[in-house]
Amino acid sequence: MLSPQANLPAPMPDELAAGLAGRLARLNGSVSTKQLLSLLKLTRPSDGRVPAIWVLANTLSLDPEAFAAEHTMLPLRYPISAYVGVPEEAQASKQRAFAAGLTTGRTRILFCTECAREDERLTGFSHWRRRHQIEGLDWCEIHRRPLQDVDLSATDKQPHVLIDAKATGVIDKVELDFEQESQTLHQLHRIQFAWLSSPEPIALQAWSDVIARRCEALGLRRGEVGKRNTASDLIRDRLPASWLRRHMPAVLDKKPSQYLRKIDGACIDKHVAYPSLACAALLASLFDTADDALEQLRNADTAKRHAGSSRSDLEGAAERHALGAFLNGLGLHDACVMHDADVSVLEAHLRVACGRGEAIAAGPVLAATD
Repeated sequence: MLSPQANLPAPMPDELAAGLAGRLARLNGSVSTKQLLSLLKLTRPSDGRVPAIWVLANTLSLDPEAFAAEHTMLPLRYPISAYVGVPEEAQASKQRAFAAGLTTGRTRILFCTECAREDERLTGFSHWRRRHQIEGLDWCEIHRRPLQDVDLSATDKQPHVLIDAKATGVIDKVELDFEQESQTLHQLHRIQFAWLSSPEPIALQAWSDVIARRCEALGLRRGEVGKRNTASDLIRDRLPASWLRRHMPAVLDKKPSQYLRKIDGACIDKHVAYPSLACAALLASLFDTADDALEQLRNADTAKRHAGSSRSDLEGAAERHALGAFLNGLGLHDACVMHDADVSVLEAHLRVACGRGEAIAAGPVLAATD
């Protein structure tokens, strides 16, 4: 474990958590990020199995959820959730942190040579940025240069020491110039940036309602059988072929009116949230502007949350008793232990109430104590 004199760096704006872990390892003499995380986990109780991303946040005395929201790809990888406002929400969030808290969703890690050089010149070191790891975005939106990609293990190093003068990046200049002229592609990236900085996901039901209405307004077919065009036809027509070849080859190669389950299924499935890139491509192609798409999603999500407010009341007496004890000053975990309540249910209730700005009241049943 780290010594009391350990060097604990503050995260840089938009710094990728995996890269920050590498920086922490270098500053404290660990041979690799993997070794560092193994040492940090030793500081946790044997029964306290938590995601590595939370362990890293706790080591740096940062709030785990805020740290994950600001320094991982989780907000973008899971922008739509079927668990919004239900008791399983806390557990689903924890499972996502386990599965993808320190990953990017891409097979390699990317950086901008100009950003890396500027970092090294201004601060003496360079760091890995989240915005360079966005799936479907192959250039730096600040410097308009192709990103360079390296092996995922490179997070143990600083980007500026990995600059290869001979490398051409993940996209060549001809494709870069052409794709940067695509308004639909710019809308797609705008949606992705909005999701990356979003504090919480959109409810799946809100997504389903918005997409269904828009497909109907455009006369698009949502079912698997029929002759009308599908949403994937619109994606194929509006996004550059070179970009589709790299990121959605099945869309580029499809026949007109052919139904693609991995894309078009997102327009009809009300039980499973589809991959982020597919959802962003749908929104960018279906709506005239990214702002319109995002606003309609936000409005639908707000309506769904308010409609479910009456269902957010705690139904179990044990949880209501525990809430009363918590509001009276007992710790949340201790309150749940005292009244044999499910802490995940109570946490979900508190998050929903706080998210809506509702006053949290114990209710008359909590006047009695066990």
